[in-house]
Amino acid sequence: SGIIPLYLLCRHYRFTNKMIAAAAACYAFYPGLSSACFYDLHENCFLAPLILWLIYMLEKDRKWMIWVFAVLVLLVKEDAPVYVATIGLYFWISGRSKKKGVALFIASIVYFGFAVFILSNFGRGVMTNRFDNYMFEKGGILVVVKSIIMNPAYALAQITERDKLDFALQMLIPLGFLPLLNKRFSQ
Repeated sequence: SGIIPLYLLCRHYRFTNKMIAAAAACYAFYPGLSSACFYDLHENCFLAPLILWLIYMLEKDRKWMIWVFAVLVLLVKEDAPVYVATIGLYFWISGRSKKKGVALFIASIVYFGFAVFILSNFGRGVMTNRFDNYMFEKGGILVVVKSIIMNPAYALAQITERDKLDFALQMLIPLGFLPLLNKRFSQ
C-alpha cells in the first residue's frame, strides 16, 4: 500500500516512468520494509505507507489531510510521534513550510507526552527496556535524555557498537548511501 503514495510523490517530483518503476521496485524489495511481511502482522507495517501519505500531503499542501495522516501515524504506536516530529523538524529547518513543521513537531511532542501518561497510568508503562543501557538511574524516557546530555561520549559509544554499525550498513547499502549524499543540512 505504500507504493501508491510513493508513486504520487514520484509524479509530484516529475520522475520519468522508468524512475518511478525503479523507485517502486526498490520500495517493494527493500529488506527493511519487505521482511516485516514474512511473519505475523505487526503494527510497524502500517508506518511506512502512512508516513509516505503524510509526506505526500505536505508536499501537495493539503491542510486537513496533513492532520488526518499525522494522527493516523501517531495512532500506530506510542513511539510513532518520533516520525511525525522528525518530518515536522525537516519542514521547519528546511524552511519549506515552517509553520506546518513547527505545528507537527509540537503536536507530536504533546501527543507523545499524552501517550506516555496514558501508558504509565492505565497500562503497563512504556517499553523503555531497549534503552536500559542509557539509564543510570530509575526512571523513564526523560532519564535517557538526561543520560545522553550528561554523558555524550558514552551515548556515542553506544550508538557506534559493531552490531549497530552493521545494521546501519545493511540499511544504507541497498540505498546506495543516498540518504548521506547531500549538501543541505536539513536533508
